[in-house]
Amino acid sequence: MLELKCYNYISMYTLLYSLIATIIFGFLDAIIFLFAETSVQIWLINNVPFFDNNVAELLTGGLSAALSIFFASGIRLKVKKMYDIIENPLVDVIGIIIGTVIVIFLYWIYKFIIKSLNRNNNKK
Repeated sequence: MLELKCYNYISMYTLLYSLIATIIFGFLDAIIFLFAETSVQIWLINNVPFFDNNVAELLTGGLSAALSIFFASGIRLKVKKMYDIIENPLVDVIGIIIGTVIVIFLYWIYKFIIKSLNRNNNKK
């Protein structure tokens, strides 16, 4: 007798929609950490008693993650209302890494452009 098996499959769109929120989280976390880390750490060390570099780094990392989770969870809820998404830690990890790599890539482009502009200004 022929037995039919029903396989659960994940469409590419479902996977893509699932990654969107976590990519945004990784992107926001890296952006906040990249641009706010140094200035916030210096301010904390100089203005808050008993704060040293380690405590300031922990606090800025925590604030960065908290703000990112706040915004990304709102985005995830909106995406979840419109599309079927996967709730899986592996998808979250992949999305966060992709978002962080995007920020790194954009930062490298920014640094390259700034270096190019500085070289052009120095030649004049």
